[in-house]
Amino acid sequence: MLFVLSKTHRLKKKEIENVFKKGRTYRGNFLILKIKKNSLSLSRWSFIVPLSTPRTIVKRNKLKRQLRENLRKKLKIIKPGFDGIILSLPAAFIKKYWEVDKEIDKLLRLANIYE
Repeated sequence: MLFVLSKTHRLKKKEIENVFKKGRTYRGNFLILKIKKNSLSLSRWSFIVPLSTPRTIVKRNKLKRQLRENLRKKLKIIKPGFDGIILSLPAAFIKKYWEVDKEIDKLLRLANIYE
């Protein structure tokens, strides 16, 4: 299984700050999507699982891998020209892979960035 987004599809720190400041927010049950248009011919993403959640590093990394893999599978059907951040809430740790997939789908549809 491949859990890595290519470098061209990842946001850098300055770009993440820009999305947080100027992006639109879509809130789900256990995930938050921040999205902002960019002038590129591709979409770039970042995933944030806060340290403040009282879980082990292993669980945090597992959740990040799940988020990355879910989004990587959807890159072909996501409209180009967006910078996005998926931020997890504490309830995300107890969710199954398919529940995370469904939530990401719901947020991307809300943001209207599916082709």
